[in-house]
Amino acid sequence: MTEWEQRVYALAAMCQAAACIQQLAHRGEVIPVEAASPLINAILAIDAASIEDIYAIPTGTDTASLEQEQSLLHIGLNVFKDQFLERKTIDKEQVELVINMARLERLLNGNDDALKNLGAGVTQVARQRNEFNVDNHRIMENLAGLYSDFISPLTRPIHVKGKPEMLKQIPIQNQIRTLLLAGIRSAVLWRQVGGKKRHFIFNRSAMLNAANSLLSTSSYMRSQ
Repeated sequence: MTEWEQRVYALAAMCQAAACIQQLAHRGEVIPVEAASPLINAILAIDAASIEDIYAIPTGTDTASLEQEQSLLHIGLNVFKDQFLERKTIDKEQVELVINMARLERLLNGNDDALKNLGAGVTQVARQRNEFNVDNHRIMENLAGLYSDFISPLTRPIHVKGKPEMLKQIPIQNQIRTLLLAGIRSAVLWRQVGGKKRHFIFNRSAMLNAANSLLSTSSYMRSQ
């Protein structure tokens, strides 16, 4: 991936997290359910050497696996392109969630204790998944707990809009907190690969080209 593709991919992951949160809040489920998988993988990929590893994109020659994985951020790429670049339609809920993820990342980056404690917690959860095969529901519960312990105290609660009957369910609350944590993780990655707020003003065309390139690759792989 080029530098711009890496930046756009991280932003697309934030957008996909926002889209998944919106679905959970309004419908109580994520469709397709696999859309959350690369986002959660990104939280737990603590020793990843590249963005491909962080989002579990295979680098080998397994075409079927590559097709499955590369299509997983297709939703986020389309949301990013539509909402932030071309602005065809504006979904205020999604945009506000992405902005809040970026804001939380900045607050976390400025709090050494929270950053250290969160890192230790994520390492422990990754160990539970990789070494002890802890089931996904428990992983989600533990990641949601990390969000509550180390992110929530940094600022006022994020208001997630949706149906009360959905938002009051503990499993859905856990999924939403986990996806917020995933969005923050991707905001960290975006900053690490050189992402700047000014790019949205001065480099919109470069980001649009990168998004189209990634969407073209993903669409090509799914058509094979």
